[in-house]
Amino acid sequence: MQTLTLATMLDRAAMALAGNQGLLDFCDEKYGKPPKVFVTVDAKNLPGAEHCPMVVLIPNFKEEGILDAFTYDMTAAWSIVNKDAPDVDGIIVKPPGFYESDALGQLVLAVMAETFRVIKYTYSIDPVSSRPQYPGRADMEIEVPVPRGSGTISF
Repeated sequence: MQTLTLATMLDRAAMALAGNQGLLDFCDEKYGKPPKVFVTVDAKNLPGAEHCPMVVLIPNFKEEGILDAFTYDMTAAWSIVNKDAPDVDGIIVKPPGFYESDALGQLVLAVMAETFRVIKYTYSIDPVSSRPQYPGRADMEIEVPVPRGSGTISF
């Protein structure tokens, strides 16, 4: 039976993120350095603000078997640091870190969608609990068609 490891999926995602010029340009312009891309993390030694901007890839599960397509569930989490004061326009207050995190998250999601067939995702940003870090995440369901017969899985 054909199979793809979760490690294969995360490695492909990491290479795509590390090689995406739009993502690299965004981080260089905003933070003066490329993003750190982590393939999983150690829960006892989590990366901190000094690693920002960062993207962390987390495997969740996979579903394989005698199916027309295999499904892989992974999370791409990201974080930036922004200590800038909020922009105030009359009575509307906008923290720039939230907007930067959202922009980075959209870039990460676009890279993932270019790399895989993302069939469903949930997306969130936490602008409150970790300031001046602004973490976000996209939990994605990825589908990989399985060829019948002696064909090899390609994605």
